[in-house]
Amino acid sequence: MRNLFVILRQEIFSLLISPATFIAGFYFLLVMGLMFWFYLGSYHLSTGRMPPIFELAFGLFIMTPTIIPFLTMRSLAEERRTGTLETLLATPTPTYAIVVGKWGAAYLYYLSLCGLALGFPAVTHYFFEDKVGELRFMDLTFLFGGGLYLMVSGAAFVAIGIFASSLTRSQLVAGMLTFTLLLIQLSLIYYFHENQPAAPTSMLGETIHQSLGAFFRGYDHLREFSRGIIDTRPIVYYLTSAALFLGFATLVTEHRSGE
Repeated sequence: MRNLFVILRQEIFSLLISPATFIAGFYFLLVMGLMFWFYLGSYHLSTGRMPPIFELAFGLFIMTPTIIPFLTMRSLAEERRTGTLETLLATPTPTYAIVVGKWGAAYLYYLSLCGLALGFPAVTHYFFEDKVGELRFMDLTFLFGGGLYLMVSGAAFVAIGIFASSLTRSQLVAGMLTFTLLLIQLSLIYYFHENQPAAPTSMLGETIHQSLGAFFRGYDHLREFSRGIIDTRPIVYYLTSAALFLGFATLVTEHRSGE
């Protein structure tokens, strides 16, 4: 356990001083700020819309493929390329501690970016409370529910990035693979949210379709979480996915260390 925290601390420091992650984080927050400004300005132009803080949380969710690759692409790939990973594996440090430590650092960095982005409504509420009070920026139900969903989904998405980084020596390949895997995940979420594909032709097909939809309706789940309706299925799905991808990354790292 001590080795895990040592690696976690080192990885956090490495992410904080890395120009790539700093620049990526800056532009990510800039884009989220512009999106929040757009949501705020267009809220009164249509009826039946969720408050801007929900739209911001959903924006954070769908923008994960643009930031997570920058946080995870170098974690294992760069160390394997430079040979430092083999040196680290030669120490008494367990492989799982290396993988989990690197995941934990990237995950905490991701959560910090989400926290800063969710601070936009708080700042707006503080300075313009008389104008935006009706938008419920400080509604604890929205903040807790939306924040919880971002936390559990982020755990899985960062684990996917760590797994992708374990497969290659190239940061670029790891980043592109992470982006692709996350884009597939979001495409499935969009697919099941729209529910526009042809109806299944058999009872089994309908059952499979409904079962998958129960896990991949990300937009609907986030909306329910923001309203205080906590469904355990997406929580189980994301946490299980995180554990599986971290396990895969550990196995790949151990296997390739013997090559």
